[in-house]
Amino acid sequence: MKWFWITNFVLFQSAWFICAFFTEHAPIALTVLLTLHFALSPTKRKDLQILPLALVGIVADKLHLIAGTFTIQADFFPLWLALLWVMFVLCLNHSLSC
Repeated sequence: MKWFWITNFVLFQSAWFICAFFTEHAPIALTVLLTLHFALSPTKRKDLQILPLALVGIVADKLHLIAGTFTIQADFFPLWLALLWVMFVLCLNHSLSC
């Protein structure tokens, strides 16, 4: 169980890197990383229970987009950004846990 924090860390860092530098491929890549996370996770049920917290980040980012705090080159909320929030929330049970 403790070994998975390293895997989770690597998966999140990979997701962030993909979103930052390969945005056009990010939705597919992050879907693969999420599938890999759930395939390897020793705490799948806990991970599923914490997923609704991703909505907090998604709503906050949407409010920033509406307010103009930051802008993106898309007419809608990007899927890659929502999936990145999901990846981040999954870190709370593993690589960011105390």
